Amino acid sequence: MKKILLLLAIIYTCVYYVQAQEAQDGCAACKSAWQDYRDRCEEKTTTNGDAYTNAIAKIGAICAALPDGPDRKACNEAGKAFIENGKSKASCASYKKAITDRCAIACPGGKKEGGNELLAFSNVYPNPSHGDIVVEYISNHSGSIQLTVYDPLGRVVTIQNTTIDEFAINTIALDLTNNEPGLYVLVIRDESKNSFSKFIIE
Repeated sequence: MKKILLLLAIIYTCVYYVQAQEAQDGCAACKSAWQDYRDRCEEKTTTNGDAYTNAIAKIGAICAALPDGPDRKACNEAGKAFIENGKSKASCASYKKAITDRCAIACPGGKKEGGNELLAFSNVYPNPSHGDIVVEYISNHSGSIQLTVYDPLGRVVTIQNTTIDEFAINTIALDLTNNEPGLYVLVIRDESKNSFSKFIIE
């Protein structure tokens, strides 16, 4: 019985590792798209290249990071309007919505309010790690958030409070090197709304 449970645990860990890597790729593509949006539309520090062509590439990369299947299909549907409307109707608002809708599918922790706006999404890397992790968090507002990490038994490992900037790639470092290997859960509380991410400590 113990051997069967051990085998199931190994299989689950391997499957989760693959899924975590795919999710990490999706979050990396979201990060790149959000940075491009912020540079071009918020801070207006980037004018290189054709903005629409670049935007198409950025939002395309978000879905391309997903494996073939329902999620990838839903992701492509989410950004279809921005692509089909063409360059003449493209705007910063429509670019942001395309990123918002796609990242809510491609990046774990992504959430949508009213079916449109992204409240927040988070990314944990490296994943797996030895306990030194960085949390990336993007939200549509600034303010305070609370990060809580739970171990494989559901016990609270650490709680950290910090502040974030609006539509910025906020990074928070966590040192969990003294914790046992296993699957951990990160909960981010942002204005009474929760975002969840899973990560592995080896």
